[in-house]
Amino acid sequence: MTDLFRDASFFGGCEPKNSDKTDVAENSLVLVSFRISVWTGMSTEQTSVEEGAENMRRRRIVPASMLKVFSDFRVRAKALCAERGEPYLNGYVMRRCDAVSVERTLAIWRREFCRQRDEVFAPFYEKSVYDRSMGVVPKGCASDVICPSTDYVLRRISFEFDAFTLAYRRRCFLRRRLCLAGQRALFRYRRA
Repeated sequence: MTDLFRDASFFGGCEPKNSDKTDVAENSLVLVSFRISVWTGMSTEQTSVEEGAENMRRRRIVPASMLKVFSDFRVRAKALCAERGEPYLNGYVMRRCDAVSVERTLAIWRREFCRQRDEVFAPFYEKSVYDRSMGVVPKGCASDVICPSTDYVLRRISFEFDAFTLAYRRRCFLRRRLCLAGQRALFRYRRA
């Protein structure tokens, strides 16, 4: 992994227009961390306990295709953050200017995620539970399974993200100023 705290080239695209008035927010590293939880759509039931060993059985409650849209959001968020930053701790570290656009995109995706959960998945799940009570089981799902409540399921499907400022890099800009000052002095010397 690249050491972003020492790599001056990492800040190359975010240099402020006026180098005399550098802003702390523009020269900082930001950690974007997100938690996207997707319910598995399965229940785990204990079948028997024999000599201290528990036998667990997993049974599908809803088709996996209904939960795929939420998994896709997780994949898209990871790809976006990996494109703009580097993996660090439990998130991705990136420049402030990249983090702003990532935060905007994640906020839009979060609204869409919540809309899909509340307006599409929740009614489908409630209808599925009702259909099970009438004896109709969705294709690919177990017939004799206890369905958790809708509130329980919706709490297991969530999208949250945070952004934290990690470091402020002024040294690389000072180094660039000194380098530019040296080039100007060399140019003046050659000119004279």
